[in-house]
Amino acid sequence: MNKNVFLLGSALLLVLVLLVGEALALEYLDGRIRVKGRIEQFAMWGWHIPDQNIGRTITENAPSFRPESRYRSSHLVLNLSLAAVEGLFKLVDNEKLLVNLQTYFRYYYESSPDLDSTVHRMWKKDYLHRAYQTNRFKQDDWVNEAFFDIYSGPWNLRIGKQIIFWSEVEMVRTVDKINPIDMRYSTPGIEPWDEIKIGLWMIRAFYNSQLPGNLIFETIFSLDHQRTRTPFEGSWMGLGPGTPIYANHRHNSMGPGGIKQTNDDAWDDAHPAFTWSNFKFAFRIRGNSEVFMFKTPYVLDWTLSYINTLDDSAVAYSDKLAPFNGDLAVARVGGVPSWRLPRLGDYGRMWVFRRYELLGASIQTFVPSIKGVLRAEWSYEIGRPYNHCPKGEPDGLPEDGNYITERDHVAYGLTYDAAIPMPGRGTNWFTSWGLRPAADITLGLFQGWHLGDVDHIRQEFGYNQRSETNFTFMIRHGIRHNEFIPVIRALYNVNNWGYVAPVVQYMPGKHFRYELGCTWFWAKNPRDSFEATGETRDFTYFKVRYEF
Repeated sequence: MNKNVFLLGSALLLVLVLLVGEALALEYLDGRIRVKGRIEQFAMWGWHIPDQNIGRTITENAPSFRPESRYRSSHLVLNLSLAAVEGLFKLVDNEKLLVNLQTYFRYYYESSPDLDSTVHRMWKKDYLHRAYQTNRFKQDDWVNEAFFDIYSGPWNLRIGKQIIFWSEVEMVRTVDKINPIDMRYSTPGIEPWDEIKIGLWMIRAFYNSQLPGNLIFETIFSLDHQRTRTPFEGSWMGLGPGTPIYANHRHNSMGPGGIKQTNDDAWDDAHPAFTWSNFKFAFRIRGNSEVFMFKTPYVLDWTLSYINTLDDSAVAYSDKLAPFNGDLAVARVGGVPSWRLPRLGDYGRMWVFRRYELLGASIQTFVPSIKGVLRAEWSYEIGRPYNHCPKGEPDGLPEDGNYITERDHVAYGLTYDAAIPMPGRGTNWFTSWGLRPAADITLGLFQGWHLGDVDHIRQEFGYNQRSETNFTFMIRHGIRHNEFIPVIRALYNVNNWGYVAPVVQYMPGKHFRYELGCTWFWAKNPRDSFEATGETRDFTYFKVRYEF
């Protein structure tokens, strides 16, 4: 779809919504058909645009460059227009059978590259439009969810494209690994998980038993594999461009292509075929149990889960990768000269998506003594694949030609949710401001460990690091009876990197929603973690949304 057609269509739809108002909240046939939707504009302003070497060295010969000013002339780094429609259709409703069709369709267009032509220098033009500006990364991306929801007795069967939530904690995923995520435009906290997760076509079945604890058995089977979508090179949420000589400025194209685009091309080339051997299988048991501790009853909501799946990220598996692997690993935290970058076409398929297994458990309960809810998750990943470079041979080739290392990984998440009474309750000023009597807070602790040798493993939380520890914090309050909702989220990693993200939501009435926030990153050294490369990515954002 041409961007001008989309923008014109969005404007006409907005005018129609404003004129018709509540009539667009569709409900027909005694509630058998229900439709709701939204129109949203999401803009992001970068605080500063680095124009020189950031002064850190990843290796002796590969300084970390961020010449952003050569690839961006505007502080408007994101301008995302979105239209979405959700539908619920009751197809069958009798004593023995209930069949619903649930749908969630959306379309978006990111216009900042059209407003700032220098952004085009980091991508091939067709790739920029197809894979970044519109939701055409895959042909069915406009379908966020679409599934038949069938109930018969104790059985519930869901067939179609779905997004799964298996997490009891916020901000950091531990067990919740069914759907891959899309991090190209935003982060958790700014966008809800159901907007960041990528829907998968699957069969999902529940059996509600009469066993003690009201056990619910859940099974998921899918042949749909989608990879994690990471921010494009040169985009605000992605890594900075490597060096200014990547691009062919005159022809607005990329010569051999940027490192990130080359990596994306390789991952797409390695996408597994639609075959039975590339399945995703998951199983979960959910129950409730009552236990007594110190004569106090606790109602425990618990789960046990198992996942067998291809990884969402590809790993290197070819002896053709020898001259390419070192540069690519360095590129993830900085940049390398373009003359060292191999052409994808000269090397063939260099990557593969490998399988691993996950055992998980979760529990949550209200604890009277601390007047809050404790939630905990635990996961054990078996044989998680990682890229590696053999010890003593940083640019060499393993004897077996295999760059894949498998490691078991253990992680847990623990959160405490409570309502904290606000001072001044019962006073005139407190009442006149319409303040909620309590603020909601969430405190979190998340830790993970690699088992086995960690030397030279290219992993998500730093080189040669066995463990990571994150602390999280969230506080939310309501003003004028929740017309204004200020929220502050923060994350701190013990390697001295993290972020603070304050936001204010304004909801005047039933339809319009406004949101103004910012995110401030800090990091001791980008090499500590891939996430820590965001230290120059501070931004302010604004959202306006109309719901019907």
